Order: sequence, then structure tokens, then C-alpha cells
Amino acid sequence: MHDLIVLARSGDADGLPSVEAVEAALFGSGRPLLLVPPEPAAAIGESVVIGWNGSAEAARAVARALPLLLQAKKVTLVTIGEDSAKGPMVDRAALYLKRHGVGAETARLPAGGGKPAGEALLAEARRLKADMLVIGAYSHSRMREMVLGGVTRHMLMRADVRVFAVH
Repeated sequence: MHDLIVLARSGDADGLPSVEAVEAALFGSGRPLLLVPPEPAAAIGESVVIGWNGSAEAARAVARALPLLLQAKKVTLVTIGEDSAKGPMVDRAALYLKRHGVGAETARLPAGGGKPAGEALLAEARRLKADMLVIGAYSHSRMREMVLGGVTRHMLMRADVRVFAVH
């Protein structure tokens, strides 16, 4: 048994795991997944961005990432659009982290703006110079993400930062 599955980010290059293999790890293992980009980074977990949408998957990802978040120098909870009715607001997530010894800032990005949510989240992670992104994976169905796109699918294909994902 393992605590974490580490896989290279999916892509077009030979030798990288397929999206299906990454999804099988997410859905079939019950473990968090760390997707690593092709280019190695010098640091990991010093500056962490959490993609927060109020879903059960996002809450599980934050809880599973706590040991890493406790060691981070900077943690930022990022939400896109208005707080979701399906889960706690971003300020409550920050309070949860504070109660567990993690000081976290919050950032609210406007919905829309011509960018898909996954692209906006990655752009914010780059702006904040994050070396890891924590997300709840597939808070929408896989079919919806395949047809309409979604944050998880975007990260599987395009993330240039480490992604800690939990379903």
C-alpha cells in the first residue's frame, strides 16, 4: 500500500501515461495523485495554490494535502466566480486550514473573462509562483469534462506545475 501515487502529466509525448491511466489511478486507488510536469522544478511545496470550488473532492484534497501544506511557506486558496452553494465558502476553507496550523491567503478570480477555469487557475498559480497546485479532481462527471472541458482535464493535459489531486 502507498500513501501517494506519482505520475508524469499526460500529454502527447511518448512514454507519458495516458489520461485514462491517470484517471484509473485517481478513481481506483483511493490515494492522492501527484502529477509532475515534464520539466523538474527545484522546489516542491514551498508555495502552494489550492483550487477551491467548495466540492467534496476539494475538501478531501485539502485534508489529504495537510502534511504538505503545513510545510509550505505560502498557501493561497483560489476560487473562481462566486462562492458555490454546494460547499463551504473559501473563507471557511481558510479558517479550516488556520485551525490546523496552516496560514492561508484567499484569492477570488472573476468567472468568465474569456478563459476556461482551468486556464485561469494555472495562470494564477504561475502569477503566485506556486510550485504545487492542490485540486479536487472530477467534481463534475468525467463525461461532462470530456465534452465540455473542465479543470481536471485541463490539468491532466496542460499543467506546468505539480498537481496534487484527489477524487
